Amino acid sequence: MTGIARDALTAITRERPRLAYIGPLTGATAALYPAAGELFPLATFTSALETAAAELGDATFGLTLGRRFHVSALGKLGALMQAAPSVGEAVAAFVHYFSLVQTNSVSCLAVSNGVARLSYAIIDPTVRCRVQDANFTLAMEDGFMRVLLGEAWRKLGVELAHDPAEALGAYRGHFGCPLRFGTAQNALLFPASFLALSPLGADDGRYAALRAELDDELGAREQRLELRHGLEAWIAACLCNGLRADVADAAADFGMSLRSLQRRLKTLGLNFAELRNGVRGRLAEALLGQTDLPVTAIGERLGYSEISAFSRAFRARTGFAPAAYRQQARARLS
Repeated sequence: MTGIARDALTAITRERPRLAYIGPLTGATAALYPAAGELFPLATFTSALETAAAELGDATFGLTLGRRFHVSALGKLGALMQAAPSVGEAVAAFVHYFSLVQTNSVSCLAVSNGVARLSYAIIDPTVRCRVQDANFTLAMEDGFMRVLLGEAWRKLGVELAHDPAEALGAYRGHFGCPLRFGTAQNALLFPASFLALSPLGADDGRYAALRAELDDELGAREQRLELRHGLEAWIAACLCNGLRADVADAAADFGMSLRSLQRRLKTLGLNFAELRNGVRGRLAEALLGQTDLPVTAIGERLGYSEISAFSRAFRARTGFAPAAYRQQARARLS
């Protein structure tokens, strides 16, 4: 999540001062995520929404919060949607550039038998808290479509992956259309004929300019992911084969000077030491949980000069000493 998540959490604490502890509790603090343009971890945002809903005793809290957000909350993407030549192109742009707004999830547009279906689903299995996020997202999308079409906007139905529990009436009151629960994805359904209409703020020139900017941002994001994945694979291969995994060695193997690699890492917002530590941590977890290698041997294999340094790094990552982590991992498997 980008600015939307920050704005949502700010709104929660501003209007409900007693919920100010939610940020520190869930890790959603400015100290941890200071950069305004930085993607906000989805798991952190969804956890904060669920915590707020539970504390308020409001099973549809996400609907209330999402309804407040204007399409402009999406920044350039929101402006692009409003300037699009047609609603169809606006929605297609939303789907295409969705990864610039939120990772670990997917949005799709499908048309069948005169019905358009704008769906949303989290694809990261580690994100467990999903109900209020689904409520929040569909309420936002409902509002975005109303901005694009004005009074012409109407829904044919809404699909939600979760169960309404005791809040069916609240869902009906909010959406005012047929509802289906327990579906594979969350979705808004509306007449496909709406896709041919022009948004109220259509502007071809502005649309072209914004699309070019977003294409550049999307390209930079893809380059970042490509370099990150490549370096992580290289680091893992080095560690597994007892080779040095230093930034200078990486530069040589990737066919560039050390200065060039460092400049590219900085441009893409990556840090080599953090990437290496992340790979080390994931390999350590796997080796401790799935092999009988001694802790000392694992530390050496991962490039730590002393077992104490390995133990400190692993404890900082997981909260457990290596031996304790191994014991818990084996208990879970037994």
